[in-house]
Amino acid sequence: MEKTEALAPVEQKLVDFNGAEIMAVKCNDGKIRIAVKWVCSGIGLSDGQYQNQTRKLNEDVVLSKGIAKMRLPTQGGNQEVLCLELDFLPLWLAKINANIIDAPEIQQKLIDFQLHAKDALADAFLARKKRPVITWDRVAIGEIRFAKEFAKAVGIRPERAVAVALARIEKETGKQLADYRKELPAVEEQNAELLTPSQIGAQFNLKANKVNLLLEEMGLQYGIREAGKTKERLVKRNPWRLTEKGKDFGIMQDSSKQMTIGKWEGFQIFWSEKTVGTVRDFLAQKGSAEVNSDLVDNAGE
Repeated sequence: MEKTEALAPVEQKLVDFNGAEIMAVKCNDGKIRIAVKWVCSGIGLSDGQYQNQTRKLNEDVVLSKGIAKMRLPTQGGNQEVLCLELDFLPLWLAKINANIIDAPEIQQKLIDFQLHAKDALADAFLARKKRPVITWDRVAIGEIRFAKEFAKAVGIRPERAVAVALARIEKETGKQLADYRKELPAVEEQNAELLTPSQIGAQFNLKANKVNLLLEEMGLQYGIREAGKTKERLVKRNPWRLTEKGKDFGIMQDSSKQMTIGKWEGFQIFWSEKTVGTVRDFLAQKGSAEVNSDLVDNAGE
């Protein structure tokens, strides 16, 4: 048994377990100790059985290393209380044979103590860390910042990405952001007006590849090229990217359709209807014949 003088209570609690209050003490050595009498009473053992358990604790070569008498405040005043280190509790309780207890209720309480008491008593002294509260505006800032970066990276209109961000913010926080959403351009309406290079070309008797080269010459997009036999040529897959100027006219959308060879088409640029007027003005200034000639020359290998 440890010397009483070496120990002093730092924190004392009555811990509710299975409908019983168990006195538990955190001592100046950092260890948690449990009042033996309170455990016996919680299980439903008689005074005689409690005395028998104290004798066994003192006589057991292992358990005796974990007991100590401490003067603790109780309802009856300061009393000398036999305590057991929490780490020894499962071993002590395991030595009480539930099979020899006739009363089913007491037997079940003993089993509950044997299986769960240590964890419950230890939890009572754990410092509960408060989870940081993430305010809705922090969620919103993070979503919108990511949306803008995503839009810039893939070349889509920022307001389209922000519209997605607003929907995510509403879902995550429960906040209604209709007032903010109505300030955005009508993204849904834009979708119906988007045109492919082929659709633009049909209005000017130009093929899609010539329209793409024309849009590049106008500074609305740029092509990714690789070395050819004699000069650079456009890469075969997804060669076009929007310029900053082009973002006012077109958007890049995911046109993912799995192909038979197992690859993905990726992104494609779609153009607003106002692009048609801009192309028409450009053609008028340059002349259709000259445009067709230049585009053939610039198409590469």
